[in-house]
Amino acid sequence: MRKQHSWFAFSILLFLAFSLNAGAQNPCLKWTESPRQDEAEEAHVLYRQFLKNENFDEAFKYWQKAYELAPAADGQRPFHYMDGRDFYMRMFQKETDEAKKKEYAATIIRLYDEQMQCYGNENLLYGLKVYDMFYNLRSPYPQLLETLKTAVQKGGDNTAHTVLEPYAHVLAFQFKNKQMSLEEARSAHIRINEIADHNIANNAEYGPYYQQAKDRFPPVLGEVEGELFDCAFFKKKFEPMFRAAPDDYEAMKYYYNKMVQQGCPETDPLVAEIKTSFETIVAKINAEKLAVFYVE
Repeated sequence: MRKQHSWFAFSILLFLAFSLNAGAQNPCLKWTESPRQDEAEEAHVLYRQFLKNENFDEAFKYWQKAYELAPAADGQRPFHYMDGRDFYMRMFQKETDEAKKKEYAATIIRLYDEQMQCYGNENLLYGLKVYDMFYNLRSPYPQLLETLKTAVQKGGDNTAHTVLEPYAHVLAFQFKNKQMSLEEARSAHIRINEIADHNIANNAEYGPYYQQAKDRFPPVLGEVEGELFDCAFFKKKFEPMFRAAPDDYEAMKYYYNKMVQQGCPETDPLVAEIKTSFETIVAKINAEKLAVFYVE
């Protein structure tokens, strides 16, 4: 008799566990598909109202129920994923216990993945996900790197601008710490610059944001470019900069020294031209200073 009672109790617990995790097993469940549709809709309305009134504690309680019963809400608006991330981000930022912070961070990332799975719009969401992982959640770089790779793979030339600067930081850090191969680092470097250049030239709406991201590359990528690339890369990089500012002799000095350091022969036409321009400008400046000295 005791064995039968134990089995009955276990069966009840198993059923309850399955019921509580039903939503988690189907993150795309809509309330129109739920046997508890009225409860799901009511919980949704209540949490949204509490949220509007900035009563976050009550809002979160009803959000939990709304999300459990119908993660995808009505199937038209991804409110449960979006608001869920906001709730957990608030908790993450206030929490001091590292274990709980890690749990909240994992939930935020999962809610991004569920929204992409159920509502699409991956390019935008990968951009937001990378931003949160890099700037807010401070996700471990190996974990972040996998997200960055997927974002670029799926986004192609249209990869969100918010992906680029974090990718630059991660590849530089991972390469310097021997956690990324030269080939992978070089390939990532080339790709994020290609994406930036493509959008600067073709994306009228967001081109300036890609330019801002690229403008922040040099201090980060400059630390590893010398190990990643040879003479040809630096010639291609420096020539347009030299042409755009033909009187900047301090920059010329840097271009010349860097190209020679990277294996460019001094007889290379560009190297020789930059050296000649530098010497001409410096000689002129010295002559002007000397003339002033003798006039006095």
